[in-house]
Amino acid sequence: MDPELRAYLDERFRETSRELQDFREEITQGLQGFHEETTQQLQGLREETTQQLKCLRVEITQQLLG
Repeated sequence: MDPELRAYLDERFRETSRELQDFREEITQGLQGFHEETTQQLQGLREETTQQLKCLRVEITQQLLG
């Protein structure tokens, strides 16, 4: 194989590898952000649901005793 062609191809493969690594890191960071956001939203829903169930329990108890 021509040394110039080989050098060119080697450089292109290195560039492609770097680009793929950068892309992988970008995707990983995006997924981590999505995970954190989703976790926060689920925690908020859990707290809201717990509060609503407590209120419902109080209402049912009052109706049964009232």
